[in-house]
Amino acid sequence: GEGEGASGGITRRRGGGHRRARGLYSLNLAVNNCGQDGERSGVRALMKALEKNKSLGMLNLRGNGLTSTVAGDIAEMLLENNTLIQLNVGYNEVYNDGAWELAEALSENTGLRGMDLQRNEITDEGGAHLRNLMAGNAVLEEVDLRSNMLSPGAVQLFGREFGERCNCRWQMEPPKMDPLHGLTKKGLHNLTKKVSGGNPAGGEGGGTGGAGSVQAKRDDRAAKKAARK
Repeated sequence: GEGEGASGGITRRRGGGHRRARGLYSLNLAVNNCGQDGERSGVRALMKALEKNKSLGMLNLRGNGLTSTVAGDIAEMLLENNTLIQLNVGYNEVYNDGAWELAEALSENTGLRGMDLQRNEITDEGGAHLRNLMAGNAVLEEVDLRSNMLSPGAVQLFGREFGERCNCRWQMEPPKMDPLHGLTKKGLHNLTKKVSGGNPAGGEGGGTGGAGSVQAKRDDRAAKKAARK
């Protein structure tokens, strides 16, 4: 049988006769400015705490301005936590690099069943990472990619390969523009980094994977993945 309910923190049975530990089951932090102006300390601390959590099944981080760097923090949690079954990171700024971070982590995760990535300016590059993920992870039952920037060809590939497992409706939305500068948020971020002396193609944007810092992180993640095998 089941306990009192999903969000009541009472013991809940899962498939195969396993019993979820007592504790909070659902956490909704949508639209709380958790990642405003590049802030990540709060989310990073939460992700660290969730690495060993055995009760939380649903986490909503929708609409918090989360960047690809924060997506990396979430990915690190997903490498350790197989209890979470629903993750909502829609309406953020994870871009293609963040899609790669999440896809890499979920290639080893055996718990997550559904992920919402709506409106994150993910293009075909990020879509390729997610297609590879879905092809190799049968546990992940549903990915929501609506209102991103996938091409019609990429949408067709998702539909042909995964059917209703992936919702790709309403694509080719124009990039989000900054009304003052006439730039996309990604472009404005890169311009700001260039002016301030940072890497102009840093890991926050959609990117092509050419930035040294991004490649270094990918190499480090690959080494950690190999060490865990």
